[in-house]
Amino acid sequence: MCVQDEEEGRAASGGVGGEGRGIDADRRASLDCASASVVPLDVATGFLRRARGLLLAKPTDKALLLLPCSDVHTVGMWFRLDIAFVDAEGVVMRSCRDVGPFRRLRERGAAAVIERFSSCAAPWFEEGDRIGLERVKGERS
Repeated sequence: MCVQDEEEGRAASGGVGGEGRGIDADRRASLDCASASVVPLDVATGFLRRARGLLLAKPTDKALLLLPCSDVHTVGMWFRLDIAFVDAEGVVMRSCRDVGPFRRLRERGAAAVIERFSSCAAPWFEEGDRIGLERVKGERS
């Protein structure tokens, strides 16, 4: 079920576990890495927002960063997801594409998870990619 593949946040040095923790929930950022282009990214740091994830959301090209997080499920999801587990240094540890409903994925040592609605046409992260976050000024969810 997992394939090594790429995601609005913009990558910068510093990783996810450091500077990324200071970003408030539901703020927009931009994400960038070698295998992925810059993609819209919403940040979820609060418990309820992380627990809900993309459940009940309308399909979009945005990704969602769950911070902190190392365990996700797709119970109740109507759409397939692309999921990437990221360590505290911003390195993608595991990348899964097209994850169906009623699945649970965990990655020991992950500091964050990036998820989006599955898109076969769009690139996705590959294992070993390094990502970071940069706040996009003036944008809020």
